[in-house]
Amino acid sequence: MAHHVWPPDFPAVVEAWLELYLNGSAEYRDTLRTAIGARDHERLANAIDCYASEARKRLAGEDGARYLRLGVAAVSLANCPSDYRDTWFALANLVVDAERLGLDPVPTLKEIAIISSDTVSRGGFIPMNQVLAEFHTYAVVEETRKKSISKR
Repeated sequence: MAHHVWPPDFPAVVEAWLELYLNGSAEYRDTLRTAIGARDHERLANAIDCYASEARKRLAGEDGARYLRLGVAAVSLANCPSDYRDTWFALANLVVDAERLGLDPVPTLKEIAIISSDTVSRGGFIPMNQVLAEFHTYAVVEETRKKSISKR
């Protein structure tokens, strides 16, 4: 994922969208995903996708579980706008860091999977609901765990 220089208030704006996404109806979530996923909004979708990396930085705080949820929701909302490998790498780092900090990401992944798209996105090859439901079993997560352990 490309490194983004965030305007100071951008993470707060994304978090507000994510709360709307998480608390909206299925129809609202589909509308929001479609609007953000439109080709002319690709930069916005990529920026939202990158929020998983921003959330990762905030996992260690007292609101770690909230940021884990928001990070996974960002991946769901952005719905793999470009190359799935960028999304999976960022999500794997979020998941492994959450585990390292004592947070169990599996319930959050499964919760967000339920509200995620069931169609294949432009940048992916597996529907996001399936990716999130099974992500903790993916090789990219295991490889990220190994790299995390070797850095200690």
